[in-house]
Amino acid sequence: MLREQEILLIYCYALMAFLKKGQEGQENSQSYLIAQDRLAASYRAKYNFSPQISILCFVKT
Repeated sequence: MLREQEILLIYCYALMAFLKKGQEGQENSQSYLIAQDRLAASYRAKYNFSPQISILCFVKT
């Protein structure tokens, strides 16, 4: 299970970097924050990640 979580975290980093890149130069980052919250919720629901793992993912981006 640990290996699967590592792979998913790498995917999460890549997706969050993509979302962050898409919002560069925008004054309002509300849509970015909503996407971040939805992604965290979906990972917790689908893969039973702890909130700390999701938060780590978003802090690292």
